[in-house]
Amino acid sequence: MAVSNSYRILFVQSCCAAIAMMVDAAPVTFESISTAADRLNTSVTVYNGSTALIKETRRVTLAPGLNRLVLRDVAAQMQVETVALRAVSGDALQLIEQNFDFDVLSPGRLLEKQIGGEVRVIKQDRRSGVDREERARLLATTASMQPEAASGRKKVVDGEMVLQFPDRIETGPQDRVAVDALPDGLKERPTLSVLLEAPRGGPQTVELTYLTDEVDWRANYVATLAYDGKRLDLQGWVSMTNESGSDFRDARLQLVAGKIHRVPRSRLGQSMTVEKIVVTGSNITRESFEPVRERLQDLYLYSFAHSSTIADHQTKQLSLLTAKAIPVRWEYSVNLNFDSACLWHGARNSDDCEMNAEPATRYLVFDNKEPLNNPLPEGHLVVHMKDRRGVSQYVDEASVSNTAKGETLRIKLRQETDIVASLRQVSFTELGPERKDSTWRAEVHNNKSEPVTVRLYMQKWRNAEVLSASVPHGMLGTIPMWQVELPAHASRVFDFTLRSKS
Repeated sequence: MAVSNSYRILFVQSCCAAIAMMVDAAPVTFESISTAADRLNTSVTVYNGSTALIKETRRVTLAPGLNRLVLRDVAAQMQVETVALRAVSGDALQLIEQNFDFDVLSPGRLLEKQIGGEVRVIKQDRRSGVDREERARLLATTASMQPEAASGRKKVVDGEMVLQFPDRIETGPQDRVAVDALPDGLKERPTLSVLLEAPRGGPQTVELTYLTDEVDWRANYVATLAYDGKRLDLQGWVSMTNESGSDFRDARLQLVAGKIHRVPRSRLGQSMTVEKIVVTGSNITRESFEPVRERLQDLYLYSFAHSSTIADHQTKQLSLLTAKAIPVRWEYSVNLNFDSACLWHGARNSDDCEMNAEPATRYLVFDNKEPLNNPLPEGHLVVHMKDRRGVSQYVDEASVSNTAKGETLRIKLRQETDIVASLRQVSFTELGPERKDSTWRAEVHNNKSEPVTVRLYMQKWRNAEVLSASVPHGMLGTIPMWQVELPAHASRVFDFTLRSKS
């Protein structure tokens, strides 16, 4: 028995010694924490579609061997699968593992993490004003804690809690709730931690690159027409909104216009929710330096020469272009709308194949040449017009499509009730089961005090050809089109014949 016990003691001692040797031999990991204060340079390239490429260099201190580099102040909406970290100075780094902790501390998450644990419920006596505290177990919550405007104390709002006291269970909102310690796993801010091996220790410059969601931009244009409507001044702005969960201070800003092919993806784990906010005037800043433009294959890259701070939950406006006295012209179009059955069966009643007076659609047309001569990203246009006193008045708004230099812009505006067109069938001939001829009469009226050009389209025309017309026609793809010049307060009537084939 004594011998057996001796063997057991020796065996335990040997195991302990082996474990101790393993622990002694285990590599020691050095932790280095980097914040926004360590940034040397930051560049932000924003794409259409709420995506941005973030590139920043930081000065960090590493130890030889294994390091855990903790990178704080990264975007909460980071696409972690796009992260790239490399050494700019010193030896190359061997990357082993990376973790993105985006479970960020907030009043709601603090309460959710406390479910099943003990909290302190603080209530104020209405008569004495003295705080009374009770301990309870938090069973469930849909509430969050927000500061009161007057006192600054945390108050439970926007939800309810289920609390188990020693003698009862309560539901409903509570006055104040306190916790003793911060739950494990919650971070004050989004953090990227990288396990890496460094050949040597000391200060080193690293470059971090990643894509993030919730950074977007759009183009906004303001056109001011002269009183006679023959020229306009155009001011273009870039409106960029940052809801990524991070500030980018003194960043070099670039914008890419055009469509990037994106592969559908799903974020691993639960993504952080960023509160949407209403942007007011105090959240909007404007800067007036125009960017340098360059072609990037079939995309356009806009680079701003000056650095700019892009704060989280902020819309920033930067000047895109300015052009004065651009010559413009006006076009009007009407879709000659009718029942396509009239091409095959004719009119059973006198008004079956008639189109009542339809107002024309007004188009603002100008060439993207000097004094403009800039590629225009798609965006929103507001149109002002100067009155007799030279005061600008808001008159219309529209969308602008991507337009290259040298192309013509046709911007669809409102309907023009002073220009109307009507259409009716005047004859129908059946030439057989598969061929029908129909003659139509179009009337166009210009009630404006100036000459106009009106284009008339037949978008419902199918499997038919124009046999004859008293006004020459053209084709817009497969759609017949007539262009009619009308003097002021004038009308025009013309006929055309269609042959329908099955």
